[in-house]
Amino acid sequence: MAATFVTVAELRANLGIGSLYSDPIVEEVCMSAEDLIQSQLWYNRAPVVATGLQNNVATIVIANPGLFVTGQSVVISASGPLITAHAPLLAWGLTLLPMAVNG
Repeated sequence: MAATFVTVAELRANLGIGSLYSDPIVEEVCMSAEDLIQSQLWYNRAPVVATGLQNNVATIVIANPGLFVTGQSVVISASGPLITAHAPLLAWGLTLLPMAVNG
């Protein structure tokens, strides 16, 4: 699979390596860089560690605090049978996300 973040031609031009290295080697460097970058990106997803539901207000504990902000609309899925929602966050704590359950 070819790298999509940077092409062989772009890498050659930006590094000024010309034909010093063969295309397969430069492509391997492109793929390694892309794999490294993608492994660090969350894509606005965070694992749910725990959930709670009281008075139709869900509390979600996520593994990555600081990823979402109060008022941001989020989709919660694969969090157990009680909580599957698309709703705005009502408050934000270190890891707790109280939100109204409306769907």
